[in-house]
Amino acid sequence: MDMLSSLEGTSQSASVSRPPAASTAKVPAHEVKLGLRASDIAFPSGNNIYDHSPSAPFDIDLKVLLDVAPAQTTNATLVTDEDEYMAAHEEYARRSLSQSKIVSVPNDSAFDPNMTCIMGFGAAPDENTPHAVAFCDPITRQFLRAHPLFARPLYIEPHYSSIPVYIASSRIHKGESGIGKGLFATRRIIRDEILFREPPLVLMSLEISFHVAMQFDELTSQTMPKRTQEALDALHNCWPGNDRYGRMRTNMIAVDLPTKLSEDGETTVDRTLGGCFQLVSRANHSCAANVSFEWDYKTLQGSLIADRVIEPGEEICICYCDPRDTKAVRREEILRKYRFKCTCPRCGP
Repeated sequence: MDMLSSLEGTSQSASVSRPPAASTAKVPAHEVKLGLRASDIAFPSGNNIYDHSPSAPFDIDLKVLLDVAPAQTTNATLVTDEDEYMAAHEEYARRSLSQSKIVSVPNDSAFDPNMTCIMGFGAAPDENTPHAVAFCDPITRQFLRAHPLFARPLYIEPHYSSIPVYIASSRIHKGESGIGKGLFATRRIIRDEILFREPPLVLMSLEISFHVAMQFDELTSQTMPKRTQEALDALHNCWPGNDRYGRMRTNMIAVDLPTKLSEDGETTVDRTLGGCFQLVSRANHSCAANVSFEWDYKTLQGSLIADRVIEPGEEICICYCDPRDTKAVRREEILRKYRFKCTCPRCGP
C-alpha cells in the first residue's frame, strides 16, 4: 500500500502504465525519462521563489497579530490561564474576519476552546487559486494571518520540470487494494540534495474535535480549491471508509508553527499541526529510509532531503517512525497507526 500517496487521478495515467520500479537501483541509464508535468501538481512551480538562507528576512505582522488580541493581554504571549484562554476565544469569535470560518462544536473538555477556525493560507482564496487550508484554534489562526505569506501565492520549488522524481507503481506495503504508488528518482540524487520544496495541501490541529472530523468532507469541499481537493482525494486512506478525514489521518506529518511571541519580538515554536502534502505524501515507508523530511515555517514548505546517494529508478522512502526504536517497537507503531506490517530491509519479511 502507498500509505503516503497522492496524485492518483487522470493526471497520472502515464505513470500508472509504467512497470513497477520499487527498490530497483539497477537502471543502467544515467537518467530515466519520466518526470512530473504541470498537470500533476496542485501548486504553481518556479525557481528561487523564496530566499531559503538562514539570514533571510522574516517579519511577523505585529499589527495584524495584536489588532485581534483579547483585551486581557498586553502582548501576544499565549495565555495559559483557563479563564483568559476562554475569554480570548470569545473575543476571536466576536471579531471573526471574513477570510475564515469559525465552526462551533459541543464542548469536549473544560479547556476546549469550543471552536475550530478554517482558513485559507496563500493567495486570496477562491475556486481557481491553489492555496493551503488550515483547521486550527483561533490563536494559531491569528499567527498564520500575521505570516508574511498569508495573502501571497504559494509555490512548489524548483520548477516541476527540474524536480528529480516521478510517480509509478510500487510493491512496497502491498495491501488489499493491490499495488499502490510510490515516488522514484529520475536521475542520480546526491547526498544532502533537496529533492523539492512544497507547501501543504492542508494543515490540521492534532486536537481537532470529533464533531469537526465528522464534517470534514463537507468543510473541505466548501473551503478548498478544486485542484487541491483532487490532490487530497487521491491520497491513500488506510482507515475504514472513503472519507477525507481518514486520508488526513493516514498522511499527516508533524509541522511546527509558532504561536507565542516574546516581548523582544522573538517567536518560539508552541504548536504542532499535521501537514498533508502532495509529493511528500508519495514517499512510502522504510525503516532504512533514503530521505528525511524538513519543514520551513518561514516559507511554509516541506522538503525531502537525500540521506545518501539515490540511483535512477530507485524508490524514495521516508521513515514513519523513530528509526532508533527496536524492531518490535517500530512494527507495533506502524501497525497501530498505519495498519500494515513493516517488511522493509531492516525489519525483514
